[in-house]
Amino acid sequence: MKRSSIVTLATGGAAVVVAAFALVALPARSQAPAPDAAMTPPSVATVPPMPDPFAMKGIFQVRDYGATGNGQSDDTEAIQRAIDAAERVHGVVGLNPPSGGGDGRYLVTHPLVINTGVAVEGLSRNTTILVRRLDFDVFSIVGGPNVEISHFRIVGDKDAPGVGGNGFHIQHSQAVFISNVTMNGLWSGTLNESSGNVRLFQVAFAAADRAPDPSHPRFGLKATASLERGNSNLTSCTQCGVTDFGPAYPRTVDGFVLANGYNSLTLTSSGALQANRTVWVTADGGRPPNFLVLNDVTSDHSNVGIELDEGSAANIFSTLVTSAPGPAIHIARTYAGGPVTIANSHIIATAQGIDIEGGRTVTISGGEIATVGRGDGIRVGSNGQVTISGVGISAVRQGAGLHVLPQHAGGWLTVSGISVNKSAYGVVVDPGTSGGYTITGNSFTENSGANVRDGGSNPRKIIQSNSSS
Repeated sequence: MKRSSIVTLATGGAAVVVAAFALVALPARSQAPAPDAAMTPPSVATVPPMPDPFAMKGIFQVRDYGATGNGQSDDTEAIQRAIDAAERVHGVVGLNPPSGGGDGRYLVTHPLVINTGVAVEGLSRNTTILVRRLDFDVFSIVGGPNVEISHFRIVGDKDAPGVGGNGFHIQHSQAVFISNVTMNGLWSGTLNESSGNVRLFQVAFAAADRAPDPSHPRFGLKATASLERGNSNLTSCTQCGVTDFGPAYPRTVDGFVLANGYNSLTLTSSGALQANRTVWVTADGGRPPNFLVLNDVTSDHSNVGIELDEGSAANIFSTLVTSAPGPAIHIARTYAGGPVTIANSHIIATAQGIDIEGGRTVTISGGEIATVGRGDGIRVGSNGQVTISGVGISAVRQGAGLHVLPQHAGGWLTVSGISVNKSAYGVVVDPGTSGGYTITGNSFTENSGANVRDGGSNPRKIIQSNSSS
């Protein structure tokens, strides 16, 4: 038989071995060997020894490098040795519970550094990395392409000292995939700096109950470009969650942050509970970010649902914001970048609905705004082009379904096909508003105050074909 070839594929949580054997051509009938020769067994000396199965699969178990997994001994160096060995062959580091008394709780006291393609896999989410300080990055991924990390949890001691550390710090890397990982009791979750194609799937972050620190803001996921490098940054997070349950210091964590420039962040089926801001787009002292996409994102009991401070473009689809003491969506006056699209989003039981202070082009279509406490359903103070259509607004207790402020002194506002019912007012245009607007084809039902109260001064304004009852 010819030599066999063995191909090792690392896929997700396990290594798959494919053995391809070249077939030996059968002899012709006229050349068939004698019966005795055909039945003669091969010599024992000619049978090669079986290779070690772990070596075949490229699995480097941390227990083979001295890790105890007992939650008491420092396993940092042992895990690092396993990572270094696996990096030489692009193998898999196994965080499986060790034999001999350990239960799979690995104490780590300084960063685990990954420099090139490697996979780090736990047996399950019960496999745990323990940290007793919050001032270092548990995993530091620097420059390495094709890194996969999955199926374990990182847990910080509730009384751990220090500030500013992250569960994962990814720097100038490509193709990093983190899945089925939970981080509990850490300072911050995942920081991605100037890295391309960073994907997170089923990643959860629950913050430690610690006081805020202005020099070290906290977050679940932050995507940022380093100003000195300016590399493009592409990050996606699917089925990710951020929770700030701190009873002593609630709402001290921003859920998902997009900062600086040349960035793209896509959130799908993700959200935050009791955060400061669920999603925050900010220039962070540098260039405006590029592109934000939210699809089926939930913000619950956070101070602000979505805060757009500076940026270039934001597409917000099917977003749910509930129980926010601040605005559900806030487009700040400093947001002077590309278009903002808000489609089929639902805002329920918040203090304010959508506050549009800035933005050159803002489009809101479909969805609902219901049960607004002290503010307005939609507030417009932008000088850009704002289009609002097909939104159902109800139970705005003290304000208006749509409120146009004197700050709307330029640009144009188009409102059509919206409904406002059971609110204090329908549409209010404040005196001194000089910007233009078209308010047509809207319906107003059971509002306690005026359905349309117009104090604007623009000579081209149009208000017509609205129905009321």
